[in-house]
Amino acid sequence: MTRETLHALCLSILREHGDAIGLRKGFGVADEEYQRIVLRRLRVPAKRATYVLQAFGRKRLKGAPLSAGDEGLFREYVAHLRRRNLVDYDDLVALTARLFDERPDVARAVAARWDYVLVDEFQDLNPAQYAILKYLVEPHHNLFAVGDEEQSVFSWTGADPRILKRFQEEFGIARPIVLDRNHRCSRQIFETARRLLAENPTLFDKQLSADRASEHEVRAYAFEHEDAEAAWVLADL
Repeated sequence: MTRETLHALCLSILREHGDAIGLRKGFGVADEEYQRIVLRRLRVPAKRATYVLQAFGRKRLKGAPLSAGDEGLFREYVAHLRRRNLVDYDDLVALTARLFDERPDVARAVAARWDYVLVDEFQDLNPAQYAILKYLVEPHHNLFAVGDEEQSVFSWTGADPRILKRFQEEFGIARPIVLDRNHRCSRQIFETARRLLAENPTLFDKQLSADRASEHEVRAYAFEHEDAEAAWVLADL
């Protein structure tokens, strides 16, 4: 039995098989602070660094195109990391997907370790992560996906909640199990949230409900600044 994040799983796979796609043994993983240091050395303004890193991630994980200038910058950035025997967080997924594409024998060997795969927060997967999962369950198609397309909040990292629908369509025998009773929130909070989301497009038909009543109604407050908000919270408590 293996339990870990998908990034940690990809790291362990690359530690074992990364030489098949040119990674050197003992490679390190660059954190965000070091990524920004690399961008500074490549003369990227600090205020643009977040956008650039997100664009690099969407390119590798979702296939989103870069501008000509950013494409050249991306090649310099990757070359800088590789000279120092480093990968970054997005590389863990992108390189594992590439490894499985180029070396089906490795993909088969890794997939043979598990008979069942369960993935939580499925709505936050990006296409590269989904491709890896398809390789991992290719021998048996025993994949259990837990997710809610209405809770997808990581589109800026390349996440695509439509992958939930792809999973249902591509696996064919996938049977949806809808958890339609909300036990976490009061009825007042739940109904307010549903009204806020009413105009959003949905992928699945869900008739949701919450029955637990609260003595508190939902109210909206505005404050001039965060200190005023904190003072109100303390006074209310």
